[in-house]
Amino acid sequence: MKKVILKMILKLGLLSLLMISTVSAEIVNKSYRQIDPASVPDYLPEGQVIEFFWYGCPHCYRMESLLNEAQLNDKVVKVPAVLRGSWMHLARVFYALQAMGLDKKMHAVIFNEIHENKNSLKSEEKLLAFLKQHQIDSETFKKHFNSDAVEKQAQNAALLTREYADGGVPAFVVNHQYVTSPNLAGTLEETLETVKKLLEK
Repeated sequence: MKKVILKMILKLGLLSLLMISTVSAEIVNKSYRQIDPASVPDYLPEGQVIEFFWYGCPHCYRMESLLNEAQLNDKVVKVPAVLRGSWMHLARVFYALQAMGLDKKMHAVIFNEIHENKNSLKSEEKLLAFLKQHQIDSETFKKHFNSDAVEKQAQNAALLTREYADGGVPAFVVNHQYVTSPNLAGTLEETLETVKKLLEK
């Protein structure tokens, strides 16, 4: 009788260890989280892949190169992240240029200016001088930058960032169903691989 009880205890112990091991593996391998498409707000842009980024973020700058290498950048819809108040300025820059039809043309240029030329573009003087170098009309830009439409877009971007950026950038929403980021996947490269896999689901 004692032998039978001992065998049962051993079996239960092994089963418990197996269950713990399985749960741990699931946690370790969880490189994304699922979201309910029905809960997605109507101001989340359409697109298979949505990237939350900040121009001042070196990881986002590096991700641009990885997306280009993977030939995915043309499929990615950009949303300027607003994790703190100081990020609102560059979000408005993005949307003002978008209103002028210049966001795609200037996207890599702004990243390069900030990270290679060490120009933060935080002051109006530096920003307008930079835009002038690229033949962008200052008055038209300021009109859009200070518009209610751009203000609304930037505020919506802040709400979306809090919901989907998981506390850091870059972060991605795939097919309005999944969220992944280095905070979940591990590295930039692993995040990109997760995006590719989620696109196939």
